[in-house]
Amino acid sequence: MIIRKLKDIEMIDVGKAFGSPEGTMIIQWIISNETGDARYHHHYAVRKYTLKSRPGQTLDDIPFHRHRYVQSPHILTGKVVFENGDGQKAELGPGDTAFFFENEPHRAMVLGGETAELLCIIDCPNGGEDCVPDKPENIHIKKQ
Repeated sequence: MIIRKLKDIEMIDVGKAFGSPEGTMIIQWIISNETGDARYHHHYAVRKYTLKSRPGQTLDDIPFHRHRYVQSPHILTGKVVFENGDGQKAELGPGDTAFFFENEPHRAMVLGGETAELLCIIDCPNGGEDCVPDKPENIHIKKQ
C-alpha cells in the first residue's frame, strides 16, 4: 500500500507555460508513473489542479491546446467552463466531469471570482511518457 498526502506533494506553478500569470495554475501529480514500483503497474495518472480566477478574462483569451492522451477533469470546487474545438461549451461545477478524447482541442476558464480545484485523470499511452511529472520551462515551484 502507498499513502500520499496532498499537503506533501510538490506544487508546480505551470501558469506561465500556458500563457497565464504565475500563481494562477498549480498542478500536483498525485499518481504518476513514478508512483510505486513494478507491483503497482498502472496506465493512468491523477493530477490535482488549482486554478485561480482572472478578472476580465474571456474564454476567447485562452488558446486551445490538445494532448496525446485521454483527459477527464473532475471538478471538486468552483466553476469552470470548457470548450472543445467544435465550439461545444459546458459549465461544470463540483461533482461534474468532462471527458476529452486523444488530441481533442479544448480550453477552460474559471468562472466567477472563486478558485477552482479539480482532479484530472489521464491515460498513459505510448509507454506512459506523458504520465511522469514534467516541469515546463520558465515555471516556478511553489513552496508550501
